[in-house]
Amino acid sequence: MNGQEMAMDADPTPPLDQAAEARRRLAAHTAPPASFWALQAVGCTLVAGLPIWMSLLSLESRHLQWILVVVAVAAAGLSWARRRRTGVTLPRWASAYPSARRPRVVVLIVTVLGLIAIHTLVGRGQEGLALAVLGPVALTSLCGYLWVQTAMRRDIEDGRVRA
Repeated sequence: MNGQEMAMDADPTPPLDQAAEARRRLAAHTAPPASFWALQAVGCTLVAGLPIWMSLLSLESRHLQWILVVVAVAAAGLSWARRRRTGVTLPRWASAYPSARRPRVVVLIVTVLGLIAIHTLVGRGQEGLALAVLGPVALTSLCGYLWVQTAMRRDIEDGRVRA
């Protein structure tokens, strides 16, 4: 046996297993902490309830712009902090992850329909019913985000991410 064959025999993990393990570790880095999900839940509720809050608090549309700016800056800050903490930069669009495309479209459709329902109820003066609908819409949005995140993680583990 030459030196190269001995080195290959000494390595208990074949190269494919090493690649799979590296993908699993990379996928573990992409999992957001629990605080992220808590902030995501609060953010989903606040954004989905904007028509309600504007109606109940008598806010003008110029205040809406500032609310949206604060939410956008907070989301960008969380994303930046997470990438900096983990050092992992992966495609952020669900289209780069084949198994996350369908869940993303389903979640988007359900969320938009829920937001239209909330906006319609507030427009008809039924803020109480809109508040009752807000919880399920925000919960559905959050669960859908978890569904998409899980599909993205599976694609990372399986090596199916497209740039």
